[in-house]
Amino acid sequence: MANYVNEKQEKIAQIIKDNKFMIDKYTDSLRFYFVDSITEKGMAKIVKNFDSAMSTTSFIAYIDTTLTHCYKEGIVFMEDGLYFKDLFDRYYINYKDIIRYYEKKEELHIEYKLKDDTKEITYLAACLNGHVFLDILTKICDIDKDYESNTLKVSGDVKKLDIPPEMAKKCKNVIHSASIACGGIGAITAASVVADSVLITTVQVPMVLKLAQIFDLDITEAAAKSIVLNYAATFAGKRVSQFFWGKIPLLGNGINAVTAGGLTEAVGWATVANFYYRWVSDQSKGFASGVKQGYIVASDAYEKKYSSLLEEMKLTKEKYINTNKENQEIMDGYEKYIDYLEGIIGDNLSDIRLLYEKLEKDNEERVSS
Repeated sequence: MANYVNEKQEKIAQIIKDNKFMIDKYTDSLRFYFVDSITEKGMAKIVKNFDSAMSTTSFIAYIDTTLTHCYKEGIVFMEDGLYFKDLFDRYYINYKDIIRYYEKKEELHIEYKLKDDTKEITYLAACLNGHVFLDILTKICDIDKDYESNTLKVSGDVKKLDIPPEMAKKCKNVIHSASIACGGIGAITAASVVADSVLITTVQVPMVLKLAQIFDLDITEAAAKSIVLNYAATFAGKRVSQFFWGKIPLLGNGINAVTAGGLTEAVGWATVANFYYRWVSDQSKGFASGVKQGYIVASDAYEKKYSSLLEEMKLTKEKYINTNKENQEIMDGYEKYIDYLEGIIGDNLSDIRLLYEKLEKDNEERVSS
């Protein structure tokens, strides 16, 4: 494998190397592997046994705890987190998620953030110097604080990919199309180590963006480029060697086409694995596409319902106002009629009284005569 790809990886590797002799002094049953000492075959076994979605460019070191050194158990230090694997369980924990850790009765206890909760793993450390290991972890976590995380991987149990068939089919079509396109570019530009890398990247970045859409992830083009470069960097040494093969007509083109297509296939499925873990995590938080769509539909239904009620209330109010206007006009008419009657009665009341008095007087005179 190649050397470490950035400063953070070099610092973490140096911490482990500086403390390796302390662990070796405690036991000679462990075997350490670093980027410059592990074979491609060994790396492939680690990926197979620990996590098929592991980004090999983020690999820093592996402590093999098996007696036969078969890469099946142990601890893998990555750029942004670490794996623990024993006979029964596999875990991945981001450094930034670690809350606290301690050793008790030859067991390592690590508590970490998990979604909106916390979880603790217990790892048997009988073959490790637990005190030294925790000192290494403390120093790594301190370094990690100074850097941004480059992984989409979520802390927790490492589970087998169980992508829904329809999503898997879409992913396969996207990756296959990109692989064919990159293979064509690799064959055409076999004699240029730079030109085809640039062109291939222009195909791989849209591939990553399309895969993100399948898993309802919103990532920027810059993030997609970072993902492509992160995975593709593993093959950096091989790409340079392919340049010299490309100088050989026909044979070189075939090798470049295979390399470009295979690289794109590897980048694609590694990306799918990481996106799938993020998608599963989002589902458990209630932010999966289906749940979000349910909320949207429900919100739209409520909005329509209450909008309809609002319009109905507005019409009722308008009708009430109009009715009141009509009633007011009738009341005003009654008031005017009452005033009119009162006017008539008021104007003729004195004449009626004088007439009554005159009739009463004439009647008295008639009676007296």
